[in-house]
Amino acid sequence: MLFLFGTRIVGFMQGKGIFFCPDCQADREYKLKHYRRYFTLFLLPVIPLEDYGTGVECQTCKKKYEPHSSIMK
Repeated sequence: MLFLFGTRIVGFMQGKGIFFCPDCQADREYKLKHYRRYFTLFLLPVIPLEDYGTGVECQTCKKKYEPHSSIMK
């Protein structure tokens, strides 16, 4: 019998808007996501483990940043 299990960090969208991306050096769209590590079984998140907090993901370059009110509009 084959069991596929492990852990994975999953991000859930909480909001979106426009911010100044430090990498792109321009105003870009972002998604505000909450990240959490899950125990996975057959590649599906089953049991929530650690909480990693929130992050801002640029929709152009896909880099992630900590949310600061000074960069978000």
